[in-house]
Amino acid sequence: MKNKIFSLICMIISFIIISCSTEEPVYHTVSFDSNGGSFVTAQTVEQGKKVKEPEEPVRDEYIFAGWFKDGEIFYFDTPITEDLILRAEWYYIGSVPTPPAKLYAYYVNNSEDVNKDYYNVMLVWETSQYVICYEIELTEYQLSTDGSNVEEVADSAKIYGLKAVNDTVDEDFAGAEICYAGNVMSTSTCCTLKLPLGHLYDVRIRAANYAGQSEWTNRTKPASSIAIPAGTTVAYAGVTNRLNRLRITYNLNGGSLWLDGSKYATYEADYTNTYINYRTWAGGSINPDLMKPSTTPFSGKPYLIKGATRFSGWYETSTGIIVTNYSYKNLLVTALFGY
Repeated sequence: MKNKIFSLICMIISFIIISCSTEEPVYHTVSFDSNGGSFVTAQTVEQGKKVKEPEEPVRDEYIFAGWFKDGEIFYFDTPITEDLILRAEWYYIGSVPTPPAKLYAYYVNNSEDVNKDYYNVMLVWETSQYVICYEIELTEYQLSTDGSNVEEVADSAKIYGLKAVNDTVDEDFAGAEICYAGNVMSTSTCCTLKLPLGHLYDVRIRAANYAGQSEWTNRTKPASSIAIPAGTTVAYAGVTNRLNRLRITYNLNGGSLWLDGSKYATYEADYTNTYINYRTWAGGSINPDLMKPSTTPFSGKPYLIKGATRFSGWYETSTGIIVTNYSYKNLLVTALFGY
């Protein structure tokens, strides 16, 4: 009798344990607000599972931009843990987009040390309305023959954008050689270019959608009240202030160079073979400090000497011509002594 009672109790306990451990699955409803587009059916999704991405809704004069949750793009590989309402966002293409209000450029400090042949320029702009992507035009310039003016290099202008939106652009920005970081999509307000040292450029920007393109916005100098991005220097704008960084390589020709002028020949020199300096062209022939180093030690200026023979000038290594200035091109100069 006792065995029968014991067996009955065990059966009851087992039933309770099994009942408690077997939970009903939890489901959530994912609804789709098409925001003026065609109807999209809601889905019921089990807890922790993923919702199936529906077919894109359609809407006259608009391009579907994606499904968003609380203003952020929703990714369909996200496990569902609650009821959701996803809202469609749209690009309006019934009108040509408005142009960006401003375009600024900034040199990325010391970027030429990352790649000896290039430097980086950060572009920052203000957003447009009705935009799908932005288009950047890069144009190369040169000094006129007499050096008195800046002129466009023939057929050098090239437009980078998104061919899927405007098939007349020269190249997609993403993947282009000039693209160092960032993108030109509608939500972007900056990107970084990779430009070769020793060339003179300028850029402008416009907005684009399937209805057309806005007017171009030229680069301007940011007001002093605008914060400069960390690690950059303002690239001024204007006819004589194009985008340029150049490398000047100084062959010291056996001389000894002290940049601060505080040492003398009895001390170890800072440089004894070559010295490389990077400069930004500023619209004219400007004398770098090292183009006219001091012949007097302890002067606080760069001091160059070869044994007991003092420095007398620089000549362009490739031509032998005496030089005192630099323009916008890369320059290789060799020191002269005792002449």
